[in-house]
Amino acid sequence: MFELVCNVIWFTSQPDKTNIYMGGVKEDVKQSILRDTNFVEGEFPFRYLGVPLNEGKLNKSMFADLLSKVQKCLHSWAKQRISYAGKISLINSVIFGLEQFWCSTLLIPKGVIKLITKFCRHFLWGSEEGKRKLIMKSWGSCCTPHSEGGFNIKEILSWNKCILCKWIWIVDTHSDSLWANWNHTYNIKFGDFWTMSVKPCHSESWRSLLKVRNDLVAKIGSIAEARDFLSTCISGGKMQLHKVYDLLREPNSKVSWVRAVWNKAVVPKHSFIAVLAMCVLCKAASEDHQHLFFQCHYSSHIWKHLLDWMGLRGRSMRFKSELHWIAHRRHRRHWKFLWVTTCLNALVYSIWEERNSRIFNNVEHAVEHAVEHVIRRVQFLVSVKLLHVTPSSHEEEVLYGLNSC
Repeated sequence: MFELVCNVIWFTSQPDKTNIYMGGVKEDVKQSILRDTNFVEGEFPFRYLGVPLNEGKLNKSMFADLLSKVQKCLHSWAKQRISYAGKISLINSVIFGLEQFWCSTLLIPKGVIKLITKFCRHFLWGSEEGKRKLIMKSWGSCCTPHSEGGFNIKEILSWNKCILCKWIWIVDTHSDSLWANWNHTYNIKFGDFWTMSVKPCHSESWRSLLKVRNDLVAKIGSIAEARDFLSTCISGGKMQLHKVYDLLREPNSKVSWVRAVWNKAVVPKHSFIAVLAMCVLCKAASEDHQHLFFQCHYSSHIWKHLLDWMGLRGRSMRFKSELHWIAHRRHRRHWKFLWVTTCLNALVYSIWEERNSRIFNNVEHAVEHAVEHVIRRVQFLVSVKLLHVTPSSHEEEVLYGLNSC
């Protein structure tokens, strides 16, 4: 239980207008304090300098003010004719500024982060209540640097942990901070900050620091390496937050066209559309129908491999050419015709599925693993389908070969 937690919001010359807050205090002790001070007992939760305080865990309802401010801003902007690039600027400046104060104080619940992300995503793509618009890029991809094909929007949870790492450094270095000295006296006492566990008497803000500490150590590997990393992020007595942020967030692969799209000579709204036009599979060219099937080196490599698998080496045509070639085959019930048509359609479906997975679910594997995954998936789908086709006598050998795949 708590020893004694007292937070006085304001003092006036009238004790009956001054509130005192106590948690985990026995009833007889509480009554004695109220009698001696003549203060009015306040109730949890309450707000101090705009930050919610509670004797227990903070829940989503305590962040109603933050959510209301974000919604109010986004709702007013949604009525204006603002370009995509303008919307991103507003999210990066105003909305990020609203979050900054809360992120620097405590760890925001994931439920609140999901709501803020939802509001910003709907604002960016123009979605409204009851009206859905096409989302052309997953929010996870949007929250990546320009060098990784994103729009340089800060990811809230990682940035929240990043700012709290600054307070970890202040506590660890025993800096001349009244807050740090107080925590060393009452929370850490004779223990070690990096090894101490959470106790029932710890406040929500201190619990947040310990949770971020655990995440940082787990990310880097050891306590010694975590402390060394924080020390390398200090320059001129201040922490370089971008280094910590790059460590805590999940990185994506670099793109080769970043300088061609994001530079001073290009209008921002033009850069935005150019990023959306880039193929998410090869990240090297505009994603149109002709490129995706099969000019893209990603899809063309898979199709060549499957052609070799079907014994059609030495030829690789684009999607329309392949359809034209298939349409002019005479023996349309021949096993070769069935094999090619089944394989082609399965490949188109698998490539489209992989593309959508990257865009909407932000799921992306290394190129070599992704290519191998699609190849094996197409081979499996084709084999299962053709093995249910009644074979003629001269096709049994071929279908047996499919079964061995």
